[in-house]
Amino acid sequence: NEDEKHDAQEEQKRRAEENREAAAGASSKLEGGLDDEP
Repeated sequence: NEDEKHDAQEEQKRRAEENREAAAGASSKLEGGLDDEP
């Protein structure tokens, strides 16, 4: 049961990270894709 709880926490953390990366990518695109500029 403790293992299941731990796995759920890891999954939550992983998803939160993915969401943050997706949001960062979307916001950089909204700002005109400054990352792609030379």
